[in-house]
Amino acid sequence: MARPLRIPVLSRISAQIAGIAAMLLGGAALLGWWLNNASLKSIVPGSSPMMPNIAAGMLLCGGGLAFLSLTRSAKPARICAAVAGIIVFLLGGLTLGEHFFGWNPGLDQGLIPQGANGPSQIRMGPATALCFVLAGILFFAQSQLASRRWSLPLAVGLSTALAFIGALALAGFLLEMLFGPGWNLLGMNLSGVTVA
Repeated sequence: MARPLRIPVLSRISAQIAGIAAMLLGGAALLGWWLNNASLKSIVPGSSPMMPNIAAGMLLCGGGLAFLSLTRSAKPARICAAVAGIIVFLLGGLTLGEHFFGWNPGLDQGLIPQGANGPSQIRMGPATALCFVLAGILFFAQSQLASRRWSLPLAVGLSTALAFIGALALAGFLLEMLFGPGWNLLGMNLSGVTVA
């Protein structure tokens, strides 16, 4: 097996901070669901609660990013990043299946403790699900690839796609605030700001 790529120190630290921040946001929202704490569920004051499936995806994506950005991507860290990538891919892929094929695997309800008052619609939107699919592919591939020939273009391509979708959602939300709902192409609301 080839040696993992060396990541520059500043990039590694930035990735670790971003990964830990995503883990904290997702973990806080999940904890809010389990403790029935409205402020933890919402993250952004005045917004609707973050859906538990999105919170779990954020927690896993943050963990995958944090594991991949370790100084030396040891085998256990790469395995953890790969497992996080597979779970995030499945979460996003099954949700896309729910949207496009009418499936209902019941994943969304499994994250809320019994007896908790969950939102009437807890399925994440298709754009968010697509982002989780792309992130899952990215984490799994980056944990397995060591060749700069494939690793760097894949990371740049998928990261650019994820950044573009997030920026498009934020821009649509801001344009809706200024010019009306016709500009919000991805239907993002205030609670989606944290996820974007």
